[in-house]
Amino acid sequence: MYASLNADPSDPDVIIKLDISNAFNVLCRRLTLDVLGGKASCDYACGLKEGDNIETVCTELRNMFSYFKALRTTKSHLCYFDFCGNVLDAWGKTGGQQEDPLEMITFCLSIHHLWDAPSPSITEMPAQ
Repeated sequence: MYASLNADPSDPDVIIKLDISNAFNVLCRRLTLDVLGGKASCDYACGLKEGDNIETVCTELRNMFSYFKALRTTKSHLCYFDFCGNVLDAWGKTGGQQEDPLEMITFCLSIHHLWDAPSPSITEMPAQ
């Protein structure tokens, strides 16, 4: 696998492995719906502006838009036990459900636009 990487030091290939803590729950639900719908409904920090068309590589998921909308337009209700055995509630207003088999796909489609946006801290760094 690594043999096909570019060995040119002036134009290196980079492999990055990230583990984003609580990743599915921090993502903006509106952004996910806009990515699946193909049009930005508001301005986003990643540079997308209201009305911009949003390209996606997985247009087949647009057929399931109503499913994703139903999941993302209501608070999610999770229950857990504390150390005394009491049942406690956690209400979520961001992100998607981690047990949803399609969540990894929608998460990746959504963050693609965040990663694709140039970061000022990287583009403004002086050359060494």
